[in-house]
Amino acid sequence: MTILQKPDALSLSGNIKEFRIGTTDTISFVLQQGGEEVVSRSYSPGTDGIVIINIKDIVHARLSFLFKNSSVIYEQPSLVSTFKAIISGTQVTFQAIRTGVDMLADSATNFLTQNFLTWQPSVKPVTYYSPEFLTYYATLNCKAKLHAYFTDQSGNVISQNDIDLAELQTGKAYTIPLQYASVAERLEHRLPAYYDVWIENLNGERLTYVQRYYASDMKSETEQWVLFENSLGGIDTFRAYGSSDFTGEHTHNIAEIEDVSLEYRVDTIRKFQKDTGYLNMKERRWLLDFFPSLKKYLYINSYFRSIIVVESNVSYTDKELPSNYTFTYKYADAKPFLNLPRTDFPSEALEIVVPEVGSFTVPPRLVEFPRLLLSEGALFPIQEPYSEKWYTTTIGAINDYVTEQIGKKYDGVDTVTKFSKDVMVTIDKIGYYKAGDIILSGTTIEDAFIKMVSQKSTGELKSKISTANDVEFGSQKGFITYTAIRNGQGPMEAAFYDDASNNKLNFSEEIGGVQTAVRQLEGIYTQNETYKATVIYSASEDGNISRKIINNTISVNVRRKWFAGVCNSIPASSAEVRTLATSGLYNGPGTYKFEASNWKIIAICIPEGSISSLEFAEYPGNLIKDVEMVSGPSKISVEGVNGSAATDYNMWIVKTAIVNETTNHATLKIS
Repeated sequence: MTILQKPDALSLSGNIKEFRIGTTDTISFVLQQGGEEVVSRSYSPGTDGIVIINIKDIVHARLSFLFKNSSVIYEQPSLVSTFKAIISGTQVTFQAIRTGVDMLADSATNFLTQNFLTWQPSVKPVTYYSPEFLTYYATLNCKAKLHAYFTDQSGNVISQNDIDLAELQTGKAYTIPLQYASVAERLEHRLPAYYDVWIENLNGERLTYVQRYYASDMKSETEQWVLFENSLGGIDTFRAYGSSDFTGEHTHNIAEIEDVSLEYRVDTIRKFQKDTGYLNMKERRWLLDFFPSLKKYLYINSYFRSIIVVESNVSYTDKELPSNYTFTYKYADAKPFLNLPRTDFPSEALEIVVPEVGSFTVPPRLVEFPRLLLSEGALFPIQEPYSEKWYTTTIGAINDYVTEQIGKKYDGVDTVTKFSKDVMVTIDKIGYYKAGDIILSGTTIEDAFIKMVSQKSTGELKSKISTANDVEFGSQKGFITYTAIRNGQGPMEAAFYDDASNNKLNFSEEIGGVQTAVRQLEGIYTQNETYKATVIYSASEDGNISRKIINNTISVNVRRKWFAGVCNSIPASSAEVRTLATSGLYNGPGTYKFEASNWKIIAICIPEGSISSLEFAEYPGNLIKDVEMVSGPSKISVEGVNGSAATDYNMWIVKTAIVNETTNHATLKIS
């Protein structure tokens, strides 16, 4: 077997290369994602001796974009993932990101290094509150930078300001909120005329093009902000300021009972037709990305609402400018109800006039309100990050919402519910949590609540290994990611592994009380191994929490595989054994199952032990006792994965005089 073509180590899911394998025998193909088996199939070569396996649709469907209504940078955990293909024992590992480029003439690594995940124009007008995001995949450790320009009444630049938006880690994708209001807050509430954003490496060398945003007024009274997941895997916003038309369709279902007519149901469909407004050449090409998108949102009434497009008119004449598109949409969660405000908002707006960039209306911000001790009757002022309006809610409404969300996500689970992903705190302060703190996945709600109300929370150290905890002999070692959470401790004093202080663990800068470090493991697995890490935190500044030494261990169990399947002749080599259609990690005595179709010869190979029972669901009795049909065990030397050291296996052969055309379901019992 020869692998003629395989996916690149870093691939775009829409451009991923297919597998091409030269072989004369049937091969097995298993695709795994993070230890989970996605596909397991067998393939036979054609007359040309080549097997072609296209995994583009499978990989693309396993990746997804996470949209958060947040003004703080956040990671995209499922936009990129590592996959492992096992082809008759040979492993191919690659990383894929949910994106695609038409007629890509460069490597995925170069494209991702040099580009944000968007096709939007590189110079873009924004309002004070319009939501803006940039998504970027870091091919190396780097930083997101912002450079703001302040001008006088004549438009001349009078001052500039540079800020670091975030540090990005290799192999991760991030979404960076860049709403004008959020940027102004980071600039100490100064209002720039325009600002540039780019990515640079740790030596200060720019990697991407420069994305520029400049302040502008609303283009019309009917302007709406539409967001969509683009084909590169990011989130884009466009300002649709053309006319809006509403159509309400009502189907009146009527029943007549004893000459009396009743409306027993009225089916309501509310559709909105929106014109994009005038588009220049770059905008009309960019917005072609909007219509095929499967995730679209409308920012309305101070929150994001999912929409679906039911009709569209997308056409233009190349020599005619400006152009415009129209589309008809309805709300994805539409119901035949209304929600109309019954009272005016009492908050007075503060008018700030900035001669160089126009006038923005900035209502009081949440941080400007005085603090109030929490009680059952207390009202909470709330505000969407992109809204100019204030609302109120109660502790009862918050409790109902949290209960409902937990019930949806953890239906039937006991009260020890855990967070399924990292959660970054985005409000200024809630108990002893502050903005920027991270609640890690795996933290129980009880522990999070205790930390929220009690300052005496000590440090933690968690680990995650890139491979499975049970691997085949000869598997390539991966890496361990350590996450240290300071909580109420003082700063980290030391970090090392395997009880040796000179084996230093280099942790990242602290963000939200959290630091991460990666330990790269070398070589292949030939025996069970346990890895230990130690972190030492100093005492808290007030002395309430003492110095703490935290140890973390993670173990990997190394096993040989068992093999079974149909073959044309009795296997005589390690390679022939490893091509048998069914295999799995051998866990010693127990029960193992496999299928066999259209067979005349079946081979069963295990690294140790003896088969005490072999039963087919379609036939009665224990076939292992049929000496005319089953022979063995005989010895055969079988290598581990990646051509690693061989060991003697026990092999049994099941053989019949004619081909069995049915599918048999076999159960092995090994003692």
